[in-house]
Amino acid sequence: MSTAPSTSSTAVPTTVGATISQLDAGDITGFEIIKAHLGNRSLRLALADTPALRSRGLMGVTSLGDLDGMLFAWDPPVQVSFWMKNTLIPLDIGFFNERGALFLVVPMVPCQADPCPRYPSEAPIRYALEALPGFFDTVALGEGLIPRKNADAP
Repeated sequence: MSTAPSTSSTAVPTTVGATISQLDAGDITGFEIIKAHLGNRSLRLALADTPALRSRGLMGVTSLGDLDGMLFAWDPPVQVSFWMKNTLIPLDIGFFNERGALFLVVPMVPCQADPCPRYPSEAPIRYALEALPGFFDTVALGEGLIPRKNADAP
């Protein structure tokens, strides 16, 4: 869950004619599903690009299903801090700078009691990607993230 100040929605480039076959989104509901590339990997992500969606994040979620994670997006880049209040599964978070390059990965654990620990980006970011633990083990710092909205997402 992000605790960044409210900002306007970010523009994620649209891929005309892109489709995602029916997929299991676990218990993630109400988020647009997009495609993205991280280095040479193709990803399917839930997009949190409004203050309300960023605030909700993966709270209460127990399964990502076939999704690779949740992408939080800002335009312009902002410095943020995440926490794991009401988040039920451990996650790793990757922070991406204004050019979309990965510069920091932090493991996060579900919060058991207030106050919850905070996980700051340490610099302004364009994207944050939450994924299951180990997701970033084979991703090098500096790898580029390129999100694409899908014309026909489920």
